Formats: sequence, structure tokens, C-alpha cells
Amino acid sequence: MHSDGLSAATLNFAIDYERALMGLSDTDLWVWLMYRRGYTQEWIGERLGVSQSDIAYHLGQIVSQLGRRLHDDPLH
Repeated sequence: MHSDGLSAATLNFAIDYERALMGLSDTDLWVWLMYRRGYTQEWIGERLGVSQSDIAYHLGQIVSQLGRRLHDDPLH
């Protein structure tokens, strides 16, 4: 355990997650961060000029992309 109470595994995941996020396009990153902050798919879609279902589909693609990057990291 580190002095702040976080385990090495938690810190490693945080670093991997940050690297995965950095691999997203600007739009994908914005959509992901707004969704994670609690904005609705409808709100995000309105800002981008697309439907809620487009955002739902796009979020699914982002989740898949992040999952692949987290699980297929060649450094581990």
C-alpha cells in the first residue's frame, strides 16, 4: 500500500485508464467525460446535433474501444 492508501493495482489501473483516454479522439473524449459527469445522452446529442440513440451507440463504441485498450495493453 502507498502512503495515501491506494494499492499498486489501483494506481496501475488509473495509469492504464488515463492512457486509454488519451487515445480517444477529441470528440470521443468530450462525449465520454460529459457522460461520466452525469450529463444525459439527450443533452450531449443536442450539443453535437445528433439524436440520443446516436450518442447511445457512440458511447457503446467508446466503451468497447476503452475496454480493448485496457485489456490489450502490450506493456502488461
